[in-house]
Amino acid sequence: MDVTDPLNAAQSVLSGSETKIDVIKAVLDHGKQEQIFLVAAGVGFDAAIMGDTNDDLKDRVGWLAYVEAGIRKLPGKPVGATITIEANHPIHRKVRSVMVGNCGKLMGDVQIFPDALYTDGILDLLVLAPRGRFGWLSVVAGVFGKGSNRNKSVQSYSGKSAVIDLDSPQEFELDGDHLGEVSHLEVRVEPQALTIRMTAPKTSPRPSKRSRISKPTGGSDPMSWQQKFIVEERKVAPSTRRCLYRSSLVLMVVGLVLFGVLVVSVMTQSGLQRFDQPVAEWFISLRNGGLTAVMSVLAVVFGPTALPIVVLVVIVAWTLLAKHAWRPILLAGGMITGVVLAKVIAPLVQHPRPPADLMLMGADSSYSFPSGHVLGTADFLLILAFLVASRRQNKSLTVLLFSIAAVVILAQVASRLYLGYHWISDTAASISLSLVILGAIMAIDTHRTVRVHGEHIHGKNSQAQVDGT
Repeated sequence: MDVTDPLNAAQSVLSGSETKIDVIKAVLDHGKQEQIFLVAAGVGFDAAIMGDTNDDLKDRVGWLAYVEAGIRKLPGKPVGATITIEANHPIHRKVRSVMVGNCGKLMGDVQIFPDALYTDGILDLLVLAPRGRFGWLSVVAGVFGKGSNRNKSVQSYSGKSAVIDLDSPQEFELDGDHLGEVSHLEVRVEPQALTIRMTAPKTSPRPSKRSRISKPTGGSDPMSWQQKFIVEERKVAPSTRRCLYRSSLVLMVVGLVLFGVLVVSVMTQSGLQRFDQPVAEWFISLRNGGLTAVMSVLAVVFGPTALPIVVLVVIVAWTLLAKHAWRPILLAGGMITGVVLAKVIAPLVQHPRPPADLMLMGADSSYSFPSGHVLGTADFLLILAFLVASRRQNKSLTVLLFSIAAVVILAQVASRLYLGYHWISDTAASISLSLVILGAIMAIDTHRTVRVHGEHIHGKNSQAQVDGT
């Protein structure tokens, strides 16, 4: 039922068929509280995300606010858990999250519980237990990938009831609502306890007995993954499309001209390169303990270790949570292009860094033109701002996103100059390259997704935009 179409939704309510579905009863902390849910509940990481999502940010950017909260919650510690399913032998694990599901798909058509049906009299459990530095990548592969059943980071179970005992209280959510902390949770399915009206024919219940042996989850619905590669095409006024193409062309031309001027200046030690030394001396004159700490944090957060992890998490989460993967693919393509350009250009230009005794975080003898820190930061923030703002069509949001991007990019420029690792010409070259990449992304996106009224949308991998996802 499409809730964005009130007329058809009302007709569905009046003419649809009645179906009885299961509900799940949750008893918290030995009876202190009882709740009933229809979709899913969870303790640990997923509940922490629900509890710490910024509501104002969610109003502006939608589900991406959950990604921001998820990134902040990634470093948490696992907790000991004892899981007992239908009074069978207890399972002892160190976990980050235990989720209980009544149906297979959650927000964004993400298939978390591939075997779950709301008419089968069975509840499904998903246990997330990332291990090691790259444990969350293993979790992503286990939940959403295809293949081996040897992934111990993700295990699923099923039964009519389950008891979860935690070594220490953990945050708890139920159907997306954060309900505080629990250390003991009992869940039990109530078969066909709720009558609903729906347009689809009644679903035949599956057999009530399913294997309770741990198994890999996700990747079992090829149609859902095929849908990821469908591109939504949006209708705009002819003037809007012309403006998008002009903007992309201007960005690429300005970026290329500025980059060319900087390359000539650096290689001939003339022109704009003459500003390198006086700008560096000015930033060095500003050094103090507090400012050094701030600049060091910026260098680490947007450095070659942390930034790729943040980018990877955003791209993977966006791909999985969104209906279609076109925009995260563009973001990934832009980031890869920036990395390749930096690796190719640096040894060609061979611009030396400032003296090592000026570097505050250890010596670096690699070439400095362009600045990888600034290029990565600018690519990520500018492309992300465009891909979000272009679908929202909200001028205030567009200004806000690009303003935030500009402030962070300039802060990163200041950090590289203040810490003594780059010249102003290096950082300016990075920004100019980022403008070229942003312009190219805008042109590609406009060509593939923007249609004016009267143009037809055709092809098996295209559809009209429904909700901007």
